[in-house]
Amino acid sequence: ARSNVGSYGIGQGSLAASANYAVSYVGADLAITARSLTLTAEAQSRVYGDANPSLTYRVGGRGLVNGDALTGELATAA
Repeated sequence: ARSNVGSYGIGQGSLAASANYAVSYVGADLAITARSLTLTAEAQSRVYGDANPSLTYRVGGRGLVNGDALTGELATAA
C-alpha cells in the first residue's frame, strides 16, 4: 500500500498447481498512478494597514495518505 507511483512486475509468487499440470506463467504489471489532491485556498480579509492574516487552505480530492505531508505555504502579493 506504500509503493511510489510507477510500474511494478506481478510475479508468480507462491501460485502453483499439482504435478498433474505443466504450468507456464505469463506476468503482467501493476501500475500505480498519482493520487488526486485538491488544495483550496480559504478566503481571507483584513483592514487596510493591518498585517495579512494567515493564509489557510483545505485539502480535498482523495487526500494525503501514508503519513505524507504538504510543505511550503500560500502566498499573496497583497
